Amino acid sequence: MMGRNQPNLALLFFSLLLMARGVRGLGVDVTLVQYHATKSVNCPQDDTKCSISFELTIRGLTTFAKYTDGETDKFQLDRGNNIYFKLGNDALRSGLSNPIRINPDKLDDVYLHVRARDGDNDLFTFAMELHVKNTSSNIGHSIKSTDDEGEGTVLTIKYKVHCDGNRGGIGCTGCKQNHYSSDCSKICQSYDNFTCDSNGDHICKPN
Repeated sequence: MMGRNQPNLALLFFSLLLMARGVRGLGVDVTLVQYHATKSVNCPQDDTKCSISFELTIRGLTTFAKYTDGETDKFQLDRGNNIYFKLGNDALRSGLSNPIRINPDKLDDVYLHVRARDGDNDLFTFAMELHVKNTSSNIGHSIKSTDDEGEGTVLTIKYKVHCDGNRGGIGCTGCKQNHYSSDCSKICQSYDNFTCDSNGDHICKPN
């Protein structure tokens, strides 16, 4: 496991907060959508049970590189025992937006671990693996609490895997169409009399 004092770990953490680009151009957006508490909670009468904060950990599944680790602001359950998370900058707390953008430094699936904490200090745990090795549209998941006391408590998330900039292909390891070079910044497009070689240089088509 990587030590907490290693410079590249600190860089990864701040790249999340600053929405920086990953080394491979691979980006993952994790969105908190809804939290639904067990029916045994009676809001707003159970004041301490109705105020929830969330402890988030997102890390690489095999590399253990940590991309975010912290606690959100407190959110209030509505009369239906739901929290509907807003989108935007600072939506989860100051400096933590929803969706959460992470940029893995390696092509590695991501482990999401969330603990919901109420005013009585009761904890409900949610965990799942996010498969990031192929780009995809928004994928929604309802994660049930793994705690016996949290039966019926569900956290709904979405995550989207995408390539930043001109990256493309599986795991964003290649370039988008008509883009070439190591950073995919070189553009070459075929015309009537020209085509492109593997380096993105124009070559004449044979007569």
